[in-house]
Amino acid sequence: MHDFYTVDGLGQFRDGLQLDLERFEDLSPPELQQHVDHIFSEGVSRHGDEHFLKNTSRASVASPAIELLFEYVRRAHFPDRPSRFQSWFGTSDIQSALEFRTQYRGASDALWVISAEHSFRANMRLLTSDRSTLMYSHFAHLYWSGEQGPISALWENLLVPPVHVVRRVSQEEIHAAQQIQPPQGLSAWLDEFTSIP
Repeated sequence: MHDFYTVDGLGQFRDGLQLDLERFEDLSPPELQQHVDHIFSEGVSRHGDEHFLKNTSRASVASPAIELLFEYVRRAHFPDRPSRFQSWFGTSDIQSALEFRTQYRGASDALWVISAEHSFRANMRLLTSDRSTLMYSHFAHLYWSGEQGPISALWENLLVPPVHVVRRVSQEEIHAAQQIQPPQGLSAWLDEFTSIP
């Protein structure tokens, strides 16, 4: 098992919780239920429920339409990668989790350590808005290839269930991590510098 950091935006985590896929059997009309059963027969993660089934996405990294485009690029060209709709998300370091929380969640949302056996690392910033359709297609291929692409990276790990909630990150750990963060802008510069062949 490998440990990752994540933000619990809904306040539902607790020590020892196992995060798994969930099957929904109350979709209407029946044709939609059959469609979901066909493409996600094992169920979906909370991300899949929010961004695919319910379409109740909070202001976040990507719109549901972008998520769907990335999913179909994955199915067509990278079927060995885990679906975002069937994954839980984490970062490999606490600084990246704090950066994610600052940009996309509430400052009071708790950070947790979670663990999973299998994961895939990708640059979540490739899902950002305001691109052409052609650029989205290109970025989707870069994302599923695990490449940084032409923009600074915020690396996320797609964790394949079962995922285990290990513990809540303490305020002392958060404070210590904030003390060692590079100055704003330096992280992006380092990402660009280290991506030069």
